[in-house]
Amino acid sequence: EKGAEFTLSIPEANQAKGTVVRLAVVNKYNAQITKMVFSAEGGTVTPDPEPTPDVVTKSVKETIALASGTQFTTDYSLTVGYVRFSNVFVCDEAGDFIQIYQKDNGLKVGDVIPAGLKGTYTLYNGVTPEIEKVTELPTPAAGTFEPKSVAAEDVTVDLVNSVVTIDNVVIDAATPGADVEDNNAKNFVGKVGDVELNLRNHYNLESVPAGTYNVTVVVTVFNEKPSLYVTEFATPTGIADITVDENAAVEYFNLQGIRVAQPEQGGIYIRRQGNSVSKVLVK
Repeated sequence: EKGAEFTLSIPEANQAKGTVVRLAVVNKYNAQITKMVFSAEGGTVTPDPEPTPDVVTKSVKETIALASGTQFTTDYSLTVGYVRFSNVFVCDEAGDFIQIYQKDNGLKVGDVIPAGLKGTYTLYNGVTPEIEKVTELPTPAAGTFEPKSVAAEDVTVDLVNSVVTIDNVVIDAATPGADVEDNNAKNFVGKVGDVELNLRNHYNLESVPAGTYNVTVVVTVFNEKPSLYVTEFATPTGIADITVDENAAVEYFNLQGIRVAQPEQGGIYIRRQGNSVSKVLVK
């Protein structure tokens, strides 16, 4: 009856924490329970559990040392290094990175998030440290972010979530472009000397031709190895500490990155000799 009170007994076997109880009514009208009281046997109201003490961390390293699923508050600031929809890659003053997963975050590169962020630490897939279920995101202040240059041989899974630049990466063919739909086709390879880098156009960048680039990436992990999501290709303004072998074979590529055995007169090509790459007009 409308306004009537009733009691529903829950069997002991179904009283474990986390059990979901659904109440359904069978009639053609909407029904609503306006008040619900949980009580132990005999009508004694079960007291609310004691609140969990606040966990406060003072650095990214302290945060990623938490058990997955721990709610915490930051006592340090975070600078945004890259944003892609709900994925925000941030670092503390020590340069250690963590990922914030937050829809409609409104953040942009360079923003500084002050202390006081509240969320849940998660080791996603047992690999990627993340802050999820953010309940409080302090208002950010304007700032700047400059990715740190890292040697190719130093890019390891320990840098997961880091936004870094790898200088003088040689790419042999045009990279997959934004129109690629096949996920596997988004992967390509770059080299710095003898070090091979697994790169991926995960963020739908436009294709660039074969050449040498300073490549900015977000470090992720796939099959226990670094998988590098490219955020930017930049042409080096100067290449230092590289000896060009003047006796190395000269190779030509068209602007689509395809190797050309015999360039035609009047055509524009990418010319590579050793580690030296340039765009030339063949006369």
